[in-house]
Amino acid sequence: MADSALLKAAKQGNTEEVKRLIAQNADVNVVDEDARTALYLACTKDNTEVCEVLIQHGANVNAEDRNKWTPLHRACSDNLTKDVSELLIKHGANIHAKSSSEDTPLHYACKSGYEQVCRLLIQKGAEVKCQNIKGETPLHLTCTDDRKKNLVELLLDSGADVTIEDKKGRTPLHVACENGCTELVKQLVQRGADCRTVTKRSGCAAAVACQKGQLQVVEQLIQLGLDVRQSGMNLLSASVRYKKVTELLLQRGADVNEKNSSNGNSALHSAVCGPPEVSELLLKHGADVNATDKEEETPLSKASYSGRKDLVELFIKHGADIKTQNTKGLTPLHFACSRGRKEICETLIKLGADVNAKDKRGYTPLHSACKDGRKDISELLIQNGADVNLDRVSGDTPLHCACEKGSRELADLLLTHGADVNRRSGSKIHTPLHVAIETGTQDLVVCLLQHNADVTLKDKNGVTPLDLAKLKGLTDILSLLEKHNTGKAAAAAKTTDPAQSVKKSQRKDTRQRAEIVRENKTPQMKAVEDKMLQRQQAKSKPVHTDTVFRQNKSAKETNRIINKKDGKGVSRQEEVKVSEAAPTEGHVMISYQWTYQKTVLKIRDELKKRNFRVWLDVDHMTGNIMDAMAAAVDGATAVLMCVSSSYKDSKNCRAEIEYAYTQQKPIVPLLMEADYKPTGWLGIMLGNKLYFDFSGKYPFKAKMEELVRELERQGLRT
Repeated sequence: MADSALLKAAKQGNTEEVKRLIAQNADVNVVDEDARTALYLACTKDNTEVCEVLIQHGANVNAEDRNKWTPLHRACSDNLTKDVSELLIKHGANIHAKSSSEDTPLHYACKSGYEQVCRLLIQKGAEVKCQNIKGETPLHLTCTDDRKKNLVELLLDSGADVTIEDKKGRTPLHVACENGCTELVKQLVQRGADCRTVTKRSGCAAAVACQKGQLQVVEQLIQLGLDVRQSGMNLLSASVRYKKVTELLLQRGADVNEKNSSNGNSALHSAVCGPPEVSELLLKHGADVNATDKEEETPLSKASYSGRKDLVELFIKHGADIKTQNTKGLTPLHFACSRGRKEICETLIKLGADVNAKDKRGYTPLHSACKDGRKDISELLIQNGADVNLDRVSGDTPLHCACEKGSRELADLLLTHGADVNRRSGSKIHTPLHVAIETGTQDLVVCLLQHNADVTLKDKNGVTPLDLAKLKGLTDILSLLEKHNTGKAAAAAKTTDPAQSVKKSQRKDTRQRAEIVRENKTPQMKAVEDKMLQRQQAKSKPVHTDTVFRQNKSAKETNRIINKKDGKGVSRQEEVKVSEAAPTEGHVMISYQWTYQKTVLKIRDELKKRNFRVWLDVDHMTGNIMDAMAAAVDGATAVLMCVSSSYKDSKNCRAEIEYAYTQQKPIVPLLMEADYKPTGWLGIMLGNKLYFDFSGKYPFKAKMEELVRELERQGLRT
């Protein structure tokens, strides 16, 4: 108890209590949890009397704590006067002792600015040139404040070296410039420091002043003889974050197109990290907007990479070449795509950037976007003509890159726009399916299979996707591949009609999704589907159980004779009226919930204007709902699914669209409800299909044009 009480009393500077505890045989060299002694704790706030009592009773003046601080280190850090330090030195304290950071007592005294203590240490022989673990001398630690001017003078008079560099390459002048110490800068320059001397790590001190925006220091250096026109200092490149410093240098004749000898950057290259006003100022003074660095990159390339849309527009306005390529063949668009700078991509494309430009490895901007997993940018590039099947030097297509990234969304986007799902390329001569299996991404594998990926194609070593899944022990994926490997994929691959290939791929997608959906049906929904499937089964019989007779297509009203079975299985016949001649086949069917009927009617009218035959319930629905829906689905070349929460909740809508899936009808999703995210059965069915947003978020006319293009692209015009 007495030992711990001694530590507390010493720290509080309680001389009488310290004496009392010592008289009770308290250990004067007892330490706390940080190995600090009572003397160490007393060496604060000029507690000279307590220190003297402890020393008289045998306290160790050179005891070290966990950080190798001695009582003298503490005294030099915490005392304005020299009394405690003088007492410790008088009783044998080591003035050269180094802490764990290799700082001496003089380092701490200089950092704290205690001139009396520094003078005492120097008088006692302290080394003014010694360096700590960071390479800093006491002079480095002093040159942080103009108020330490007298202490700097003391160190210089005592032999401090103004040329010593710390481990960052900074001399004391660098430190003074960095901290805006105009008086110390003047003092050091007058004592031999050269602001033009370039160090390996920090450049010259003048550049440091520019880099830190120390306008007054730069002005001081110019007054002291600095010629900003001298090459090699790169002052303009250093000043680009600060307009006033840049203006001063330009006024004094700095070369606006000087290049850094190490990387070839001009000031305009460096200005990409600064405010736009500085770039405007440099261009106004003649900066070359198409200057290249050692990698042959222009300021536009740097701005595109860094996401500086404001500077991209500024540089282009001043004549920047948007098709410029660096030593690797990369264009500004490549840089923007690889960094996910969508707005910059839009700007560059709008102004004529080549979306299919290849770098020296054969990478297009689309490769870059896919490699980075950027679906939004990939979609932008495709919309503007990017070729989804261009391969790089290694042979990999954007689809291979998307699969390397493990992105199902990207893969689905590319495949929807014509990417070759079975392209074998790369040094391994592998398919996208091989790559997807390598990543172990199951939903990506499912996506590729839905687009008719061939599980039997071999890579360079004769390994098929099936073999690869076995080798990697991916049992779930292997099960998917084996289920898919029915021989139909090979037959589909032989077709020479691209449109038919797309349709077959879509039908395969339909079958596989239908299997998932069926597993999630309620008994009620299964009963509804059974009703609709009766129609499909009847198609192979000589006598149809649901036959539609029309007098003629132009008739205002026709009769429909429907053979139906009642609850007991007895056949009966119904005749219903049809308001207008309904198309029997080759039409686009719109499946929707009535909440969004207004928008659906607009879509119907626009499609009709473009010579599409459209089936809509308000025009053609009569008699039994399920029979009418089934007839519409059977004759459809495509079904437009109007996605919304109310659609998901509608039993009829669900039955209608699930029947379309089972009949392998191409389904095109239209989003009706803003920001709606499909879940449950609708989410499973929709998967990652791209949808057309008719929620009102985008102009109706623009979305209508996109929908028509997609229907025509898939060969679905009726």
